[in-house]
Amino acid sequence: MAVSGPLRKTFTYHVPTDMRQLLPGQRVLVEFGRSRTVGFYLGEPVSAEILRTKPILSVLDPDSFFSRELFDLCLWVADYYFANPADCLLCALPTALKSRRPLV
Repeated sequence: MAVSGPLRKTFTYHVPTDMRQLLPGQRVLVEFGRSRTVGFYLGEPVSAEILRTKPILSVLDPDSFFSRELFDLCLWVADYYFANPADCLLCALPTALKSRRPLV
């Protein structure tokens, strides 16, 4: 999970069993610290040694707004320029999609 902010770090959340399959780049609502914020689903965690994680609270959009190529490019930019992946993904979204509200 990528959450916008000053840290160049990703976080691990689990997908509740009643939630459908998520797509890379899909916006989700997560509890981050003491607040709720929008994050981007990046995919399944690589490490199997995850002990306790918080659940994803809800899915904000019915689909991902990123093609696989654009998603991969945003992650490459974040890695190359040592930037937060969520900030790079946010930059690739149109202004209307940068809110916390779902587009349904």
